[in-house]
Amino acid sequence: MQDNSALKTLGLRLKVNHLAADVGILSRYDRLIQTQPHVADNLISRPNNGNGLAARSVTVEVDEYEIANLDEDGKIKIFISHKHEDERTAIGLKAAIERYGAGRVQIFLSEDTPTGSNWINWIQKSLSKSNLFILVFTDASRNWDWPLYEAGLFTRLDDIEGRPLICLHSENLTPPPPLRHLQSVPANIDEIKRFLKNLFVRANLQGISKPLNPAMAEQPEELERAATEIVDLVSRHTVKIDYFSRYLFVNIGYSENGSIPKTAKVISNSSTLEMFGLGNGDWTWEDILTQANKDDDRRWLSELENAICDASKGRLFKSIQATFKSRKEAKQYRPMLYRLDTLADGSRIAKILFTEDVSWNVSQIPRRQGILSTALVMAVRFRYEVLKQFESMFLSNRNHEDTDEQINELVQAISNIEIEASSRGLLNEKELINAFNGNEEKQQIKKMYDEWYDIRSSLLSENKPDGNLIEDQISTLLNLNIEFINVAMKRFCELLAQE
Repeated sequence: MQDNSALKTLGLRLKVNHLAADVGILSRYDRLIQTQPHVADNLISRPNNGNGLAARSVTVEVDEYEIANLDEDGKIKIFISHKHEDERTAIGLKAAIERYGAGRVQIFLSEDTPTGSNWINWIQKSLSKSNLFILVFTDASRNWDWPLYEAGLFTRLDDIEGRPLICLHSENLTPPPPLRHLQSVPANIDEIKRFLKNLFVRANLQGISKPLNPAMAEQPEELERAATEIVDLVSRHTVKIDYFSRYLFVNIGYSENGSIPKTAKVISNSSTLEMFGLGNGDWTWEDILTQANKDDDRRWLSELENAICDASKGRLFKSIQATFKSRKEAKQYRPMLYRLDTLADGSRIAKILFTEDVSWNVSQIPRRQGILSTALVMAVRFRYEVLKQFESMFLSNRNHEDTDEQINELVQAISNIEIEASSRGLLNEKELINAFNGNEEKQQIKKMYDEWYDIRSSLLSENKPDGNLIEDQISTLLNLNIEFINVAMKRFCELLAQE
């Protein structure tokens, strides 16, 4: 074979078949035929393949010094970092780059880790070999700790300098602060074409001194096709979102205790904003507070903040029991914290749903009648859902086996009743006592509270009472319960008669 400098411009050892050739390699070979046909003729064999077509093959030698930062196999190494959810995107990106890489690109994906191998070691070795690092960033609401860890390894391993890190992201996203030190490439046609030109044609990326596929400069339609394919892979454009519940998305920022700053931006829909007497527009949490504070019952606000605080610290939180009365319609809504998204920059978004509460409420009943009617309902439920049920349980367990387990069940049943009682304002001792008339009745109710507190404290103490004492305590509570129902019913009827 002749040592011809024109062939060295191909930059690789190649074997090209015109019947199934890479478009870039084929273009370079065609140019060689046009500019130096006598050289090409010496390299062309024309065997008859039986269908009248001739196959052309070319073998080209390359000088190793022409390509910088290549391993012994003569390939540029690219590591693509991505979230598991973006596996298909990363695989498609790998295929697109390799297709136009003229055989000179090797791409590492975590999916390529050999079965049974130490995958962390494999990733570290792949990162140390790589000339270029591409991070595929598609969703700001996800946790990006692992891709950032890989990016850190890439910049640190072997003290290699000058290797570019690129953040390839959906056009509608802005990389958060931890990623902004990377070169940003938004997924639109013009930017992706510029990136591909820098990679394949111009060798403008650090660590790549020789174009991988200069023929792409003469194939604008192929460049457009490659760019379109990558944009489609990376872009995350939501066409339509339908919400069938009322909701508030509140950006609480970097609040460490989960409290909601008054300046927190609120995102919602028109039906939710109407509940607060607000129209479409840009609103903050302070606007929500201003409207909510017009109501007498604002307990849902503190319960919501407590839930967000617990969630921010990774703790389970109590469900919100208090309800919110819509300012537009005669309906009650119960807020529910269903998500707390931590963004890549560490800020948080609390996502709150409002579900219609169709259970009984006393919002239209006069205050004292409402307190007493609610107390009577809860007292009857406490009698039959807790006291009578556990009285039977302990009476049937005369040997007092598994007493601790039964006590735990009793405590949980009491807690459930207390949570609902709290949501309806019944743990406000002073307000309930004031619903009664005269010092004698009020002192009677106060005494009931004191006896209840003593028994409750005993049940919740670390030194659990024995089975016999539990029976006595349940019997005492049953007597207190019927005494309260009688006094409360009498007072309720008096108030009705005064209307």
